[in-house]
Amino acid sequence: MIFQQPNKNQGFTLVELIVYIAVSSFVLAAIGGLVWMLMQSRAKSQAIAEVEQQGALIMDTITQSVRNAESITAPTVGNTGTTLTLDVVEATDDPTIFTLSSSDMEITEGVAAAVALNADNITVSNVEFYNLSRADTPGALQSTFTLTIDQGGKGSYHYEKTFRGTASLR
Repeated sequence: MIFQQPNKNQGFTLVELIVYIAVSSFVLAAIGGLVWMLMQSRAKSQAIAEVEQQGALIMDTITQSVRNAESITAPTVGNTGTTLTLDVVEATDDPTIFTLSSSDMEITEGVAAAVALNADNITVSNVEFYNLSRADTPGALQSTFTLTIDQGGKGSYHYEKTFRGTASLR
């Protein structure tokens, strides 16, 4: 049996240590970049979902109000406007008015105070109501509006969508 003396130079050389630090730094940078990208993607998805949800809510509210109204007072037949006034059955809610106030879509029912239909972080613009009614037919209305979200002023958090819908009186 041959006896070997233990190597007294056990450990890392300076070159090995520098290579280890470089590889570790590269791996950490890659993981950090991936986490950053996932966070941006998540924020963008949340912004899109919020605009979609708010748009559907506003459009449903307008559509249901038109369907349950007795008549469309404004805009007049064949015209467009930025305010929708409905003559509704319920006397306490008469008239029901949809209008753009600053950057909010508001509904006013009767003498009650106006209520914003969109969240504070959502901006409403390009509101247009087009009265499609014709003689001897129930009234019909086309609604168009654009919703925008811009969280933190960063481009990756910006999303905008235009909503269009049509409803007829019953």
